[in-house]
Amino acid sequence: MSNPYAPPSSDRAAADGRGGAAGGPGRTAGGDPTDPADPTGPTGPDPAGPTGPGPSGPGHPLPPHPAPGPHPPRPHPGPAAPPPSPEALARVGRLVRHFGVWLLAGVAVTLLPLPWRFASILFLVGAVVTGVRALLAVVRSGLRGGVGAMLVAGLLMTGLVLVGSLGSLATWRVDADRQACLQGALTRSAEAACERAYDDAVGDLTNRLTGGRG
Repeated sequence: MSNPYAPPSSDRAAADGRGGAAGGPGRTAGGDPTDPADPTGPTGPDPAGPTGPGPSGPGHPLPPHPAPGPHPPRPHPGPAAPPPSPEALARVGRLVRHFGVWLLAGVAVTLLPLPWRFASILFLVGAVVTGVRALLAVVRSGLRGGVGAMLVAGLLMTGLVLVGSLGSLATWRVDADRQACLQGALTRSAEAACERAYDDAVGDLTNRLTGGRG
């Protein structure tokens, strides 16, 4: 039985020295798992392979790219409107010319003396009827441009002139007296007297039509 308090023998010291030389200084034969030089330690290469920067930071694998989905169908433009037929264009042009003739004739007749001036009402009514027909023909034929706007402006002007001509029917006697007075006036003072008499007659007629309010 050996003494546990006796110093180690020379054979055991030599064996320990050879083990330390084989495993390196401060290491055992099995290796130290905490040694930074150990390639198999926790800081060595990752057996899972290299990783790239992911969407939430480095160290996460890259997500796969989504497959492109089908594109939505594009709306197809509708069929273009067919151009107006030559017959429709000819009809529109004919009605527009007739409308212009009726309108010019009506405006010219308003400059004639009484009683020929009242004939302008017939020409203006004909202009209104022809203008409406021409505007309807433009809409039905699908003709684009300034033809429709020109017809609308012409109808508005025709309506204004027609209202003035109809109003002259109420004052035709006063207008006839003024016309006869101006035909007999030889001086400027006589013409001025005719105009004053005309204004007074128009004022009296207006008072009678409005019930004496003026």
